[in-house]
Amino acid sequence: MDGDTRGAALKNQLVKAGVRESHVFSLPADQAIEDLLTVDSYLGAVNAHLTECSRSDRISEADLTVGKTRGKAVGEWCAKRAITPPGKTVIANRLVNNPDQISLEPSAMSFLKDLHLKLADVLNLWGEAGNAGRSTRSGS
Repeated sequence: MDGDTRGAALKNQLVKAGVRESHVFSLPADQAIEDLLTVDSYLGAVNAHLTECSRSDRISEADLTVGKTRGKAVGEWCAKRAITPPGKTVIANRLVNNPDQISLEPSAMSFLKDLHLKLADVLNLWGEAGNAGRSTRSGS
């Protein structure tokens, strides 16, 4: 889940629906999935989408509202220009199809490695070996 208010609400809904809280993972507070990408990587995908939609507008880092997730800041920027903002799926598809344009923030790699280990534990990917199998895979 994103680490914003909406992510917290979705997490609460899942827990109320019976999902174990220990099985619901969130990004750090005030971060969304877009914030794991560098500004250049994310805005490059946004601007490529705008080009594809025949829009001449371009967003830069200076246009982002401080204190907001990148997705929300782009949404506000788009709203001021009567542009439909690209959603997470649009940006994700663009980056999956252009992996050379993916660049992660330095903190993102350690977060994603930690998340991988947590998910593997929840899914019991290490089987009966438990932590012994995990330690060799995590590089620790």
